[in-house]
Amino acid sequence: MDNKILLSAAITALFVMTGCTAKYSEVPLAKNFPTTGQEKIQAAAHWDIVSEHIASKLVLNIAGKVNKNTGVFVDSNKSTPFNRSIESQLISALLQDGYRVFKTPADAISIQVSTEVVEFSEKRLQAKNIGIPTALVSGVWALTAVDASVGGVATAAIATADFSRSTLSENASGETPKTEIIITITASDKNQYLGLTKGTYYVSDTDKWLYDAVQTKNFTITGKN
Repeated sequence: MDNKILLSAAITALFVMTGCTAKYSEVPLAKNFPTTGQEKIQAAAHWDIVSEHIASKLVLNIAGKVNKNTGVFVDSNKSTPFNRSIESQLISALLQDGYRVFKTPADAISIQVSTEVVEFSEKRLQAKNIGIPTALVSGVWALTAVDASVGGVATAAIATADFSRSTLSENASGETPKTEIIITITASDKNQYLGLTKGTYYVSDTDKWLYDAVQTKNFTITGKN
């Protein structure tokens, strides 16, 4: 009787296991990407960092492909404070590298700044810091093992807390924003693309207006004279 029960339990467990790892599925299973980091723009100073980084990447990208005597013209798909900052940094980087920057597009290589603001769901999942509490506790125990006195325990706790703050300081505070900005800069002539660089960043939801061009709306007013 016991053997029958054990056999039945084994078969049930087998069905459960195979059910969890089915060989066939109507649709692909949703999987997470490996954990990565993405910077969050929170100040005008960050604009300078982002602009300088993207501009330097483009300059490297077009090196040897664009004749510096030909001349380039920097333009943007939107007139926003952020886009104007990118344009200014690009012009500065190109001038410093010896390029001729024209004020009009005639007879010039086009450098196009394109930004796109994307907005995800209000209820997007939040990233989690896995393992930090465990590491913190482990660190306390490891340090207190050397000196089990009250002072040693306090010192260990403070040291570990400082380590934790230092480790987590690179993480932006608050929830993951639903708003992100994709920046693409292309260099091209009339026939072909000569270079492309891009970057994606989080932006604070309340600062969306700094990155997204205001849509112009026309209103028709009707009434009696």
